Amino acid sequence: MKRFSIVLLTIFSFLALSCSENEGDPGNSSLTKAADKTTVNLDFPQDNTEEYIAPTCGPTTYPCPPYGLKTYQIVENFPLIPVGESAELIADESGIAWMKDLHKYKEQGFKLILLTISAGWCYWCGVQADVLASSIADTYADKVLFLTAVVQDQNGYDSGATYAEIYMNQKNLDGFDNVFLTYDPEYLFQRYMSIAAFPFNAWINLETMELMGEDSALADVNTFTTAITEKLAIVR
Repeated sequence: MKRFSIVLLTIFSFLALSCSENEGDPGNSSLTKAADKTTVNLDFPQDNTEEYIAPTCGPTTYPCPPYGLKTYQIVENFPLIPVGESAELIADESGIAWMKDLHKYKEQGFKLILLTISAGWCYWCGVQADVLASSIADTYADKVLFLTAVVQDQNGYDSGATYAEIYMNQKNLDGFDNVFLTYDPEYLFQRYMSIAAFPFNAWINLETMELMGEDSALADVNTFTTAITEKLAIVR
């Protein structure tokens, strides 16, 4: 009984600063759809007729399988479409980047990726984005990459490139060399959500690309700083 109570307390603390997906009106749950797509086997982006093949893994490219979705497992090398100035830093001529392109930042001394899965209708997502833009991004400009996937718009519908860029501009997140925004047309990011609450934060060890744990909203500078400090102490 005591152990069960501890588990419940952990879950409730995660939800306290999170937005339930039901607060929007997305129709079919994007998490349900995400569960059906565990590999990159569809046209990406959607108007491309060729299937993408992930580059070969290895010491100079990306950690090799097995990959997984849980803590201590390696994040798969999958494609993403960054928006704004961040696209110019990592995307190729077609506008596509890969997780391996972020992994390369370890060569510049970066240690962590904070993957945030966000929604335009989510209040706490906006609070965290404001804290990131006003202080945190600059403070950790040489240590942490911040990758935000805006997966739903202000009405709870699937986000696209246009809305992701609107969100980026509203939250003043463009112009940081360590902040990257994207969206999720193939539900590749939402696979990593272990709970249907936004924002969903997952920490990734940039050296190994292993998942290090999860957090709910990092809603103020002190909370954000403490979380980063704890993770940096592990990967140094």
